[in-house]
Order: sequence, then C-alpha cells, then structure tokens
Amino acid sequence: MRSETWEAWVRETLCGTILARPSPDALRRAVALGRRLPGPAASTAEWRVRLIFDSATEPLPAGVRGHAVAERRLLYRVEPSAGEPRQLDLRVRRESSESLSVTGQLLPPPLGARVEARAGRVRRARGLEASGEFLLRGLPARAREMRLEVHGGDVPPLLVVDVPLLLDRDGGDSA
Repeated sequence: MRSETWEAWVRETLCGTILARPSPDALRRAVALGRRLPGPAASTAEWRVRLIFDSATEPLPAGVRGHAVAERRLLYRVEPSAGEPRQLDLRVRRESSESLSVTGQLLPPPLGARVEARAGRVRRARGLEASGEFLLRGLPARAREMRLEVHGGDVPPLLVVDVPLLLDRDGGDSA
C-alpha cells in the first residue's frame, strides 16, 4: 500500500509541477528512492492555523495617540485534517523592559501535551494544565515574533509560526 501511494504521489507531483513528462527512468528512480524512506509517523497530521483576532488591529480609544502596548491578545482557530477543531487563545504581556510572558489556552485541551515557545534564541517549555492553560515567562522583549509548538498527549504536533509579539500602536518596535 505504501509503495502504491508513494508512486501515485511521485507521478502526480512530477507531472503536475516539475516536469511536463518525466522520463520513465526519472520516475523509476524517484519511486525506488521513496521505498527506502520510512513511512509517515502515526502522529503526523496537517493543521490549518488561522488568526481570527489580533488586538493590535483594533482602533485605539478616542483621544489616545500611538503608544507602547503592554498587552496583545491573539485568537487562532486550529483545524486538523481530521478530528475536531480547536481554539488557541494567547495573551502576550510585558513583564519588564527585557522580558515578555505568554499566557495561553488550547481548547478543547489535549491531555498530557506540552507547549514550547521560541523567540530569538530563547526557548521556554511547559506542560499544559488540565484546562489547556499554560504560562511561559522570560521571553525576550526585543523579539518581534515567536514560534509556538504543542506536542504530545492525544493530538498530533501543532506548530504555529510567526506569532506576533508586542509593537507600538503606531507600528514601531516597542523596545
């Protein structure tokens, strides 16, 4: 079954995007190479992650000019290729002039999962609470964005890249 699936994928990919008509030799070599690769892991799945709310896009109250934002709220809709959709709610706060904290919640909560954030060279990780909540402290305040990953538990790995961090309301860097 694996070789039939791989061969079909190779034929479709080579014919559709790379070569108009691959030579029989190129096709035979691609299929043979694919048979040497390990099969996909049981936990592999595709997620579609969509930002549905960003507090930085909301207008400032009347009479307030651009200023450094002390908190940013982000809401994502996370849809797996199979299974129930989830919601990821993030709150990014300034702890000091040097660091940020990220409070989040993934609903419905995956049991036994861990969350990991990377911003610049700094990495923070923590297990999710039973409610799906987590708190990560000490992320660098000068970072413009972070990468967030949830893995383990009863869900396939979830990766959210380019999570925006704090900026001035007028578009400048908050650091």
